Amino acid sequence: MIDPLVRQEIRYRHSLGESERSIAQVLGISRNTVHAYLIDETRGMQIHAPARRKSILHKANQDQLQYLFNAVGGNCVVVARIIQDDPQAYGLPKNLSITERSVRRFFATHYPNLRSKTKPAFEPFHCYPGQQLQIDFIQAQFQFDGEPVAQKIYLFEAVYRWSRKGFVFVCPDTSQASWLMGIATCLMRYGLPQQILCDNDKSLVISHRRDEKFNFTRTSFGYVNL
Repeated sequence: MIDPLVRQEIRYRHSLGESERSIAQVLGISRNTVHAYLIDETRGMQIHAPARRKSILHKANQDQLQYLFNAVGGNCVVVARIIQDDPQAYGLPKNLSITERSVRRFFATHYPNLRSKTKPAFEPFHCYPGQQLQIDFIQAQFQFDGEPVAQKIYLFEAVYRWSRKGFVFVCPDTSQASWLMGIATCLMRYGLPQQILCDNDKSLVISHRRDEKFNFTRTSFGYVNL
């Protein structure tokens, strides 16, 4: 092992474009040593990991801890709150104070198999041709030519799910009239699907119950029935 100052000198000279042979001659060490320290930046360094304090949860009844963790679906916030409300029920000292972070770290280290699997960033969705059109309203900022600042605009957007064909329509607002104008324009241009999917906007849907019963908004043309 060489002196830390020599190790730094090797890297400094090499960063200036000096050859390994030249560095070895100047510093009085072998070329192989210079090469070894250049390809391994941690060579000769002593890395000490900080010692972590043992979690208080080691003293708890482990069977009860695992049962609690599974019962709440791995929610560490709930686990921490339940344990703190009655720590003695889990074999822990009275007046215990524990955080969600401590609970998460403990279970991640000692019971990694109990942790719920990470959900994928997206789930694929497929439908057959002609099945579904998805619609929504979004707000955007647009700076018109000659205007000093950007203005808020309302965009009706629709996507035919089977082909990914998109449709965008600028509306004056997000009222029911704008919804219907956007839908009608889209259907006249690209065709009528079997289903139109929206996000329960109040301009179209008053309520959507879990039993799949809907209460649609009434218009001057009757009920909006999507």
